[in-house]
Amino acid sequence: MAYFEVFAYLFIVLLVFYVVARILKNNIDSLRRSKHIEIIDSVAVSAKSNLQIAKVGSKTYLLGVTDNHINVLDEIEGELEVLNRLDGKVDFSSIIKNKMRKGDNFEKN
Repeated sequence: MAYFEVFAYLFIVLLVFYVVARILKNNIDSLRRSKHIEIIDSVAVSAKSNLQIAKVGSKTYLLGVTDNHINVLDEIEGELEVLNRLDGKVDFSSIIKNKMRKGDNFEKN
């Protein structure tokens, strides 16, 4: 009978830890979310750098992100609505190909 009590208490303690961990995770995730900035998609270019599409307010930007810098490469105007969507996400490669076809070199004027 003593073994049953030990396992019952252990189960209760583990259940309490699980519930507390879930509550903390939900609260931390809600603190990380921004109402005004959304990362739409990201692709790794190398081990320490990637390209990201970020929506800030009503504008959408292509960003180059490394460990030390974040650079605005281009502002994407109206292209996200035109591109094919995959599972609700923007097809990142289509944006890059579309920019390359237009002859854009991602440099700000």
